[in-house]
Amino acid sequence: ADDDAIERELALIKVRVEPALRGQLLEVAGVFSANVVDMSPATLVLEAVASPAKLDALLPCSTATAPASWSEPAGSGWRAAPA
Repeated sequence: ADDDAIERELALIKVRVEPALRGQLLEVAGVFSANVVDMSPATLVLEAVASPAKLDALLPCSTATAPASWSEPAGSGWRAAPA
């Protein structure tokens, strides 16, 4: 049954963000337990491992602090392990 598995996906999300708004984006990342894996003057790359629903919630939140925008979202696809 579907309830007998733990689903997790890996997402790497490259976000263009102004330096003044980086703190807000890092707060959002923290709420979703995402890690910063790369940083440049104009972008951050976030790594998040979570349920598909949680990642679906993270993507809009990662750009809620305008003028941030996704640059290159990528994901691992569906993964499950026995509970």
